[in-house]
Amino acid sequence: MSWNLSLVIRLLSLWLLLLGFSMRAQQTDFNEDLENLKGKVLHIEENYYTSLEHFRNRTYEKLYKTLEVVKRCLTFDELGRKSIYQEYDTPQHCMMKKVFLYDSLSRPIGYDKLYDTGELPYRKRDNYWSAVYTYPQDNPDPKANIISALVYWGDLLNEHRTYIYDDNTGLLTEENITHVEHVKDKISSYGTCLTYSYNQKGQLTKVRWEATSSGDVLYTDIYKYDSQGRVTQKEHWWDNTLFIKYTYEYNEKGDPTIELREEGDLLERSEFKSKEFFYYAYQYDTQDNWIKKISSTDNGIYLVTERIIKYQ
Repeated sequence: MSWNLSLVIRLLSLWLLLLGFSMRAQQTDFNEDLENLKGKVLHIEENYYTSLEHFRNRTYEKLYKTLEVVKRCLTFDELGRKSIYQEYDTPQHCMMKKVFLYDSLSRPIGYDKLYDTGELPYRKRDNYWSAVYTYPQDNPDPKANIISALVYWGDLLNEHRTYIYDDNTGLLTEENITHVEHVKDKISSYGTCLTYSYNQKGQLTKVRWEATSSGDVLYTDIYKYDSQGRVTQKEHWWDNTLFIKYTYEYNEKGDPTIELREEGDLLERSEFKSKEFFYYAYQYDTQDNWIKKISSTDNGIYLVTERIIKYQ
């Protein structure tokens, strides 16, 4: 890998991390929350409002477009599997639709993802993505692990991922990614690798992303847990000096109520550049799933999330 390409990957990873952290401060990670849903859920919808006033009036903030996503929906099939996931940039306009695909053994075999479904023609390269998952040949085990994935941008290959698992635990330990770039008629590629580490309880403790050819570490994530298996601290490092740390406290239902975010640089005289608290309050339904979440900082409320859950 040339020095320029390595630098590009570093800058891109830094930008993606900062974007991800910013979005987390605005909206909950939808997929992580789904893991904690109770009961047989058929459909879940989340609506996001930037103030209590907008929530009461069921309006969203148009002038400054504070939120990229104002609504998320996920539908499950009769077997409880994820079926269709959608994101809306206005209450009516679906800007992304993802359809999950399964084989006869009920194993995930890929997905179709369409952007701007209300405006652009289906399968136009600029807005259509898809993935195909592969399992070991002649393995009829419904719980078999995925060994490779092909990700397409339209009809062009964008990524090829291969997965390696621990022989004893079956946990994912390594993910090798070949990134394919298409510039006019030229095709080029470069590799990166994700490695995963776990504690004796099988809990993920570290994720490291590095460039395959140079060995440069692009970022490292570190996780710590309490006795109930909940993440109490999450650290994101890149260049071995810049970091963002999250610390969590939970209520009796297992939902985070306080989140401390600290950003810093080990090379700076003052190690911590910024420190901010986020507070979360919930309202629950009879299944003990939260249906309203108020997110705030010391400066006041910045997000109200309303959930509409339909059960089987």
